[in-house]
This record gives sequence, C-alpha cells and structure tokens, in this order.
Amino acid sequence: MVMTVPTSLVVGLNTYVKYAVANTERPNVITGPKEEITKSINFYSLGNTPIKVSVLENYLEFYPLNNVAHEIISGFKYGFSLKYFGSREPRESSNLKSALQLPKIFKEKLMKEVKLGRIAGPFRYPPFPTLQVSPMGLVPKKDGDFRLIQHLSYPENNSINDFIDKDHCSVQYSSVDEAACLINRHKTFARLSQCDVKAAFRLLPIAPHDFDLLGIKFQGEYYLNKMLPMGASISCALWEKFAKALHWIIQLKSGNDDILHYLDDFLFVESSQTSKVGNTLKLFQEVCNKIGIPLASDKTTLPTTLLMFLGIEFDTQNLIMRLPNEKLVKLSQKIRDTLDSSKITLKDMQSLLGLLNFACKVVAPGRTFCRRLINSTIGVRKSYYKIRVNKQMKADLEVWLDFLKQYNGVTVITDNVWVSNEKLELFTDSAGGSKGGYGIYFAGQWAQGIWPKHWVETGITRDMTLLELFPVVAALMSWESYFVNKKVIFHVDNQAVVQIINMKTSKSSRVMTLVRQMVLMNLKNNTLVKAIYIPSKQNQIADCLSRSQWGKFRSLAPEADQWPTKIPTQIWNI
Repeated sequence: MVMTVPTSLVVGLNTYVKYAVANTERPNVITGPKEEITKSINFYSLGNTPIKVSVLENYLEFYPLNNVAHEIISGFKYGFSLKYFGSREPRESSNLKSALQLPKIFKEKLMKEVKLGRIAGPFRYPPFPTLQVSPMGLVPKKDGDFRLIQHLSYPENNSINDFIDKDHCSVQYSSVDEAACLINRHKTFARLSQCDVKAAFRLLPIAPHDFDLLGIKFQGEYYLNKMLPMGASISCALWEKFAKALHWIIQLKSGNDDILHYLDDFLFVESSQTSKVGNTLKLFQEVCNKIGIPLASDKTTLPTTLLMFLGIEFDTQNLIMRLPNEKLVKLSQKIRDTLDSSKITLKDMQSLLGLLNFACKVVAPGRTFCRRLINSTIGVRKSYYKIRVNKQMKADLEVWLDFLKQYNGVTVITDNVWVSNEKLELFTDSAGGSKGGYGIYFAGQWAQGIWPKHWVETGITRDMTLLELFPVVAALMSWESYFVNKKVIFHVDNQAVVQIINMKTSKSSRVMTLVRQMVLMNLKNNTLVKAIYIPSKQNQIADCLSRSQWGKFRSLAPEADQWPTKIPTQIWNI
C-alpha cells in the first residue's frame, strides 16, 4: 500500500515540498532487519496526545491571533516543527552521568514514555540513516522523583539547538510583579487558586519530518522521541503559544481578567466580596477536561489567602510576599564565598546569579546589582572557566550582603501607582562652584548645605552629575520613612542624572558610591525610584536654598520649618 502524506510527515529531509510518498509496507528509512520493519509500520504516526483537536478548534474559532490558532491546530494534527535548519547528518552521543548512574530509574522512565506512545522503540538499529542521537539524562524533581531530559545543546556549536531558529524561541513570562498587581487590585479580599497542567510539554507531538533529530540510545537500543522534549530551545515558546490560547479561552468564558500563567502553572485571582469565588478554577478544570488536557490534582489549590506561586509565598490577608528562608541563607553564604574569592568558575557565578535573580522577584531594586555580574559571564563558554571578581563587583555584592543582614524575607505588596516629586512637594537643586551647595525642600521641611572645602579643592564640585544626584539621594535618606513602600518619580533637568537614577549605574566610582547608598536605602524600604527628564523646571524654592538666598526662600515658602533637617553624615563618604 502506498500512502500520500503532507511534507510535514516526511522524515530526514531538510527542505519542504508540497507532497511526498511514503511506502508504509517497506519504509526505506529502516536500516535494520525485517523484524524491525514490522515493528515500524506506524513509523510516521504522531506521538500520542490526549488533546481532542476538534474541541480545541471550536474553542479557538474566534481567537484574535488567527495565525497562531492555525499553527496550534495544525501542530496537533500534523505535528509541531522544531524550526531546524541544520544538516541531517547521523551521529551518536554518550548519555549523561545521571542516566548511567541510575540505569534502572532511567529505563523505567523511558519505558513509561514508550508505553504512553510518546517515544517509539526500542530498535536494534538506527531507524533512519539520518538519526541524530543526543545525550539523555535525569533531573531530580522537588518531590524526589526524576524527569527525563534530552541534552539537545550537545555537542557545542553543532547541536540540534544550535540550528533551531532563534527567532522562534523567545518567550515573555508572567512575573511576580504582575501577580502582586492583581492581588493589590482586590486588596485583602483577594482569593487565590491554582492549577497545573500535567506533563505539559509532552502533550505536543513533533512533526515526523523532525523525528530524526530526536534520537535516543540506551543500552545498545535506539528510540525516537515523538513529543516536545525537555531540552529543545524552542520547547518553551511552542508550549507558551498553546498556554496563551488556553489562558484566552478561560478569560473569555469566565469574564475574569485576573488570570496569570507561568508555563504550565495557572493562577486565578478573585474577590471574596462576590459569590463567584472558585468559579474560574472550576471552569478551567471543565474546559481542560473537554479538551483533554490532563491536570496535576496534587498541585491544585482551592481559593485561599495563602499560596505559593513562582516560588514566592503570597499572603493576601497581610498583603505581603515572602521569600523562603532557606533561599536567603543560601544566597548570603554564596555572596560571602564570592567576596572571599578573587576568581570563581562560570558555574559558580551562574549559581549565584540564579539565587540573586530569584530574590529580585520580590526585591526589585536589587536587579541593579546583578548587572555587572551578568556582564562578567559574557563570552565565557565553559562552566569551569574562571571569572575575575573585581572591585566593583565586590562593592555591589557588599550592598546585597548589608541588605540581607536585616531582611526577613517579607516584602509588602504596594500600590502600582508612581507618585511624582511635585505631588509629594519634594524638590532638589544643586549649584556648583566654591560658593554653591545643595537645597532640598519637602512639604515644608528642608535641608541645605555648602559643598565641603575639600570638594572644591579636589575638583569634585566641577562634577555636576554628582552634585545633581547628591540631593536626590540625601532626600531619600533624610526622610526615608515617608518613602517606605512607595514608587517615586523624580523630574530632573540633567540627562546624565536621569540615566543614572533609572539604570542605577555609572562609570564614575564617586557617583557609584552615591548610587549604592540610594539602592541600599530603596532595598530596605521597598522603595522604587525612577527619573524623567524635563528641559527646565520651576524649582525656585530649592534653587534659593542651594544658593543660600534666605530672604527669597522665606518669601517663596513662608510655611517652611524654621530649622533645617540634618542629612545623614554617611552620605558624605564619597
């Protein structure tokens, strides 16, 4: 019997044509004996998925992204393409240590996938002349179980991932900030529920023309991975298209816009002031059941005020977020180890960055002091290569360590509203030269001073960027209690200062001393600060203070305090 199939069903080809012919009685792709051929009569068949395509197609009839809806439906009908553009040369690879050290567990996992119809095999010979075998391994899960992974980034510069189109791999995930924003919308009335899709990636079948890219070899036998693997650079992006479509379906059917998902983890936020609490979760379960999407019942959480999402504990009764204490302890120790070292390996730096980035989910200002560490990894290819921990990097880590010494892991969920310095009646100004100084006015309170003599003698007062930044930092430090859990916008007429406040970095070591003080203060007080450039500003009160024009100051601000506020002395340590 001869069957005509679309090009997406052709195996081992690197180009697309409209139709191809596959002989299902004697597939010429089989290189082994006759019994191997018999085993492979359904060689071109897709991996087994529980998704009911016709039901999904009905749900997506009016999906706004028509091209994405078509790609999803086509993918479940004919298989999802890996967007691979490399050569189809055969190769074999040794498996990872985890597979070799735990062969019994690996074999159990492998045969379970075979039984579920997600992996084809075993075969005594490579089923395709173009079969590319990549290393397989096991990754431990939090519950003590293991997950199969396929190392598709091996070998370096010639792996499957090296030839998957990068334009198709980018993904934007939901963030802790977005979850906090949804919770803040309902305040203490927010109720959180959660549901996870089970074996998410393994629901998506791979197009048969890419079967030869996903070869597996174990104990002398060959297998084919027919489902979306853990390890392909495009896997997250393909799943995200399906997850977003599912998100849209639930949002449309429920009328609830307060839904987030992170890969396979769905979060539903509802108000306890309505009688519909729990309806979104229930609808999600019903829709998934109709489509055939399996859910992890052990990870389903009914509406509650306390829930873990993205590794962060959200408490809606107290409107706070908590970082796990064990993560904070591990991070502090990792920072100390790095501070004690002149060089560390790329692997250790990546481990440190992983912990810092996790903390930054809740402590947003800390992202500033990850930038230099991230930049230090650029161009370093091998995990065992050493990275020099320079003076600037250590200074950034010292700020982190100072903060962690007094941080208990709790961060308040704040209003998603930025308040301008004008609304707060907060104005700053600086004047250069030997007779110049700084001026700060804050709703009747004020601070003023002349630049120290040694600043004039050493030329510091010629650095207008530093002088303009100084009163901004002094204001945040002097009245820090007013800025706790606030988001403050400063309007500044100096482009360089705007960039420094927003980027929290500068090439000047003097300016960075001020920046670190500012960020540490913001970390402690859960304060976010940004700046907007304005060509000029009506800032006469602060201007008078910076120039010691007392008569004019009193006439412009008759309600101002009689005596100035003293600024913290440590700000002068530049």
